[in-house]
Amino acid sequence: MNGACEYGPKNCDDGNSCTDDSCSGGECVHEWSCPPPPDPCQERQCVDGACEHGPKDCDDGNPFTDDSCDGGTWVHL
Repeated sequence: MNGACEYGPKNCDDGNSCTDDSCSGGECVHEWSCPPPPDPCQERQCVDGACEHGPKDCDDGNPFTDDSCDGGTWVHL
């Protein structure tokens, strides 16, 4: 048995209580169980087992730019 879920039960639990775990086409799938954030500059986060929305990390790694998010687009000035 190669461990693919179509050949028998495969544990697809990723240990993240904020995702719904399933098997599709022999591969584990982990989808967010919480709704997407209303603000495009936020992202889903799982904090202490609960879904939350927090700011996207827009850091481009350049210490000489100010990084921000504007309407869902990263801005590096």
